[in-house]
Parts: sequence; C-alpha cells; structure tokens
Amino acid sequence: MVFLNKLGAQLKFWIGLKQTSQEAGWKWTDGSFPRTMYWQYRQSSWSRPRTQSCAAFNSFQSSLWDIRSWSHEMCSLQLEWVCEKKASSSLIFS
Repeated sequence: MVFLNKLGAQLKFWIGLKQTSQEAGWKWTDGSFPRTMYWQYRQSSWSRPRTQSCAAFNSFQSSLWDIRSWSHEMCSLQLEWVCEKKASSSLIFS
C-alpha cells in the first residue's frame, strides 16, 4: 500500500479483494482470506450493500502509522488495477 501511495495523490486501484457472500466474507482472487484489512474509517467489511462487493485501494495522506485506505466499490466501476508479482532481488527501490 505504501508503494501504491507513492504513485500519486487521489488514485484508486482494484486490489483483487471481493466479498463473496455475507457468510464467507472477503476473499482474494487466489481464494485465500485476508489476514489483515485496511478499511477507511467509517467503512467496515460489512458496511455496504451487496451490490458494492469489491475493495479498492485509495491514496492516503502520507502517514505510515495510519494506512487505512480500502473502500467498498461497485465491481462494475472502471478503475486501474494492481497485480501481485514476486519481488526480484535484482530490483532495488529507493
């Protein structure tokens, strides 16, 4: 999330998290359940109707101590997206 936040202000990305049902909760695209969630204040994993069942990352103010930046969005919304990729030891980010 810190990496995405460095891409710019007022950005929103799909992160591959979807609410499958009220009973099952949220799942990543690989089928696993999230261990930690970073919902924005006033948003929780159950705060929206079922029509808004995808999670998006939102740019946040640069405070590494409070990175709650996820929001519920309608899955049909057109947003940029992020893919997971294994880190390469030959790449160094500053």
